[in-house]
Amino acid sequence: MFDLKRRLVPTALLAGLFSAANVAFGGDTVPAETAQRFVIAPDLGVVVESRPDAPAVLRATGRQVDLESQTLWHYMCGSAPDDADLQELRDIAIQASVTADTQPPTRLLSLGRSPLAAGTGLDIVWSVQGSIPTEAATALETVAQYIESKFSDDVTVTINISMFDFGNPNVIGSTGSNYVTVTYPDARDGLVADMDGNDEIQAFLPLGTTVPVRYDGASTTVTAETRVFATRANFNAGMGTTGGSAASMQFNTGFAFDYDPSNGVPGNRMCFQSVAAHEVGHALGFTSGVDFRFNDIEVLDLYRFQWTDGADDYNPDNTGEFQTTTRTASFNSPNDDAISDIIVAEHRMADGSPDQASHFRSGWPAIMDPNLAFGQTFYPEFYREADTDMFDAIGWDYPKIIIPAPITVPPPEGTFKNRYLTFAPGNQVEPVAFQLELVTGPGLPGVLGWIDAPDASGISRVVDAPVIRNWTETVVQVADCEIVPAATYLLRSTPDLVLFSNDLPLQTVLAPSDGRFWGDVVGSFDSIAQEWTGPDQNVTGQDIVAVLQRFQVKPSAPPLTWVDIHPQVPDGAANGPDILQVVNAFSLKPYPFVAPSDCP
Repeated sequence: MFDLKRRLVPTALLAGLFSAANVAFGGDTVPAETAQRFVIAPDLGVVVESRPDAPAVLRATGRQVDLESQTLWHYMCGSAPDDADLQELRDIAIQASVTADTQPPTRLLSLGRSPLAAGTGLDIVWSVQGSIPTEAATALETVAQYIESKFSDDVTVTINISMFDFGNPNVIGSTGSNYVTVTYPDARDGLVADMDGNDEIQAFLPLGTTVPVRYDGASTTVTAETRVFATRANFNAGMGTTGGSAASMQFNTGFAFDYDPSNGVPGNRMCFQSVAAHEVGHALGFTSGVDFRFNDIEVLDLYRFQWTDGADDYNPDNTGEFQTTTRTASFNSPNDDAISDIIVAEHRMADGSPDQASHFRSGWPAIMDPNLAFGQTFYPEFYREADTDMFDAIGWDYPKIIIPAPITVPPPEGTFKNRYLTFAPGNQVEPVAFQLELVTGPGLPGVLGWIDAPDASGISRVVDAPVIRNWTETVVQVADCEIVPAATYLLRSTPDLVLFSNDLPLQTVLAPSDGRFWGDVVGSFDSIAQEWTGPDQNVTGQDIVAVLQRFQVKPSAPPLTWVDIHPQVPDGAANGPDILQVVNAFSLKPYPFVAPSDCP
């Protein structure tokens, strides 16, 4: 809910704003109790929407909490302030919020996680209200997949999107970012618990229950701050888990956008993709309490200091000083003297005037610069080093951790087989486990289990518990009751059961129309190469001959893994029962084994 301790509008004025039972806006009518959630904060240039408390789970402790929640609505960065009326912004905010709460989106634009993403990972979902131009949809998905490719966090960031003509060509659009309020200890402990292998600075955030902050850069007064405001997306990335959308964005179709920067952006248009990537950056947590609050900080401000040392050494020089130095979150004071500092890098920040403090200083080489110009684009590498430095510091896992995926091996062992799956571990250098999922085929689709280490005969089985190990094998052969003909599988690796690699599709022999797929072990014999071709969706006398050759250990015999199809758990041998099963398949006998879901 909106914090009344440091409210932006006096309570008496707030009560007097809404006296009618219903309030009209933009030709529509909403209940007064709905409209009064939206309060204009003229000194800060925002509209504050109070929200119900958000149930959440803290990452560091697993404790369940209810967090105060609110949405801050503002015009998109770069909109001409003289043309940005806060009453119109309030109307837009009410319309967007009520629509998002009461009407399902007409479509979910997101095509799913980026193909570069590891396993689940970050998912940017555009939840579209109404309709948007096709070129805008393509542009938004380009931005989503780019951002997904940068971070490893297993987080879904849902952003409500609408596009309409604002009636003002100088306004780019508006954004409402959803926030929760976190105690400082919970924020710090979450950021520390979320550290990945390349993180360091989070461990040196101030200890204790408060963080020292100067809210007046002209004074030496220090506030022992007890809380931090975090965008929902930022909270989910670095501190815990809570539901709900991350933000709402409304783009002005009357603004001069260029939707496809791949061929350049003309000087009379603005890069839509760069605008979108910038606004998503704010939703991810690149925001400052200097802009939107009185004497309160946001997560990014935990790294905000005065650039010049001054009399009290306000700029930390090492991690020890970083842990104790007072943060400076002051509007335009000292002038042009703000930085974000992670010790190994220091980035100049805007101070609130003339540019919002939720940005780097104008001209800094980063997309979170406050002044995107007509004709300028950050495409295709939207986020630069300064951007990713600070996203990493506030809890986003960068650089993205890519878990090497298993890979296919070349024929003949890479050929479709009847009762075996074959893969190469993918040059794993760290211990991982391999998870196997059935996609289509006999039995119920779903995760079957984990690949066990090869046994004495060199065969891996499917087991219930993950087997995390260094896979030094060049080729892994998997045979079990779950590995059946005419089925499609997905194989993925994971070092920690949290991050997963991309999926490797694997398939056993294809099923011909005559039903004899379960005896299909080879195709034909190449007399010149003196070798067998892979299964060909037919069961003929050639399949019987091939198993006999293997049984007789003939030089021209096919690999064992092609012809070992018996019993229900293949035994790593080519013998009489295997020959009999191929003969039975040739004779159109029924499949002899039960489905994977009925495995013993």
